[in-house]
Amino acid sequence: MINLNDFFPTHPPLYFISAMEALLP
Repeated sequence: MINLNDFFPTHPPLYFISAMEALLP
C-alpha cells in the first residue's frame, strides 16, 4: 500500500481531510 505521507507530508494531512469532506452529504 502506498503511504501518502511520503508524497503529501502535511500535518494535518489536508488531502485526507479534503477527501472526507467530499464524502459528507
